[in-house]
Amino acid sequence: IEGLDRLVPGRLEPLVIRAGHLVSAAICLFLAYWSAAFAAVSFEQGERAMALDILVWPIKLILPWAFGSAALRYLIFARYPGLEERPEEVV
Repeated sequence: IEGLDRLVPGRLEPLVIRAGHLVSAAICLFLAYWSAAFAAVSFEQGERAMALDILVWPIKLILPWAFGSAALRYLIFARYPGLEERPEEVV
């Protein structure tokens, strides 16, 4: 991917990084929505784990939380790019 770095002029790099964060946030929000729908179907059907005989929808709630928190993180980095820890360039 290092070769692609040369396609973007240096002055546009902050804009490209911000756009990348916004795209990542949009993907995570999309996945959070669908994973919440996934957990809702398990709730409505009363789905249970066969081996442990426990409800699985509370466990599936981890997915929308994880994707939602990742989306929030990317939105914060898009708004405040200085908060992101970036690895130092290797020469």
